[in-house]
Amino acid sequence: MYKLNYTDKLSEIKGITYGKVTDTFLKECNKKLLPWLCFSLIMSNRTVDFYCTDEIDPLIWLPGLTAGLAGQTITLKSPKAKSKLN
Repeated sequence: MYKLNYTDKLSEIKGITYGKVTDTFLKECNKKLLPWLCFSLIMSNRTVDFYCTDEIDPLIWLPGLTAGLAGQTITLKSPKAKSKLN
């Protein structure tokens, strides 16, 4: 588990992804996580993944983070749908 510390700055955030789109969330051990409770901060040199324990949490965190990043370009990406037709 990564712990945010005082050296992490909002200016290091390059984007926010919503859902299970990062390599960490796509691992087999995380397959039971609900996608709508997952989001990630894409930092300059790493990704910080979050899993919310309450369905209201993403509704608070994502707008709050976006507001804190005012003036920066933020990309909200949704998970890519995987086809089962293969």
